[in-house]
Amino acid sequence: MSNIETCISFIEKQNIGSIVNYEQVEKRFSGMAVQRPTMRKSFSRLVEKKMLQRVNDGNYKIISNKRFRIFVYGSLKRKCINHGIIKNNATFISTATTVKKYAMFKAEYGNFPRLIKTSSKFAKHIYGEVYDVYSEDALVHLDKFEGIQYNRIKIKVEISSGEVETVYAYVNEHEHIPNNVVFLDKWKDKRRSIDKNDVMKKFRDKIEQQKRILSEA
Repeated sequence: MSNIETCISFIEKQNIGSIVNYEQVEKRFSGMAVQRPTMRKSFSRLVEKKMLQRVNDGNYKIISNKRFRIFVYGSLKRKCINHGIIKNNATFISTATTVKKYAMFKAEYGNFPRLIKTSSKFAKHIYGEVYDVYSEDALVHLDKFEGIQYNRIKIKVEISSGEVETVYAYVNEHEHIPNNVVFLDKWKDKRRSIDKNDVMKKFRDKIEQQKRILSEA
């Protein structure tokens, strides 16, 4: 068990509003190699994830004692355009694949996929990522981002270790599948990649331009 998992498992058993500190966790897991420096980092991360609120050095108030495991398959994934929405409020757990098959295809308008329950023979197991979200506020924020067309329901996924877990996912349970769409098993953002050499050239050109302006002044 990682240090952050150790801290979370302790917090989940406490009441909201309780004050917790490093010593309590060390005492609870005295038989484990729980190190103070890494524990400090874990507590700080849980402050960022809105599970804890810092009171003073070493003492923290619990503002959420729950975590919600979410499966994402579209623009919220790492290296995708909307990953920033989930990055600061969640922790990546594993890559994963849905146990059941679904219809996933590019939305008619916008650069994102739709995921729909279906019995179609063309349905596929969907590849995605699993995250832990640590506050109900962050979960509500995700609900609003996904919109009213999607329901947050529980589905089964197989994570990279081979274990099957029940997680939340945003699925459209009622939409009709358009004709002639291409069913996907993995979503990739269609964004233009950044050429580092091109960026450096533009930077050098900007420097030269500034030099010319200064020399002519």
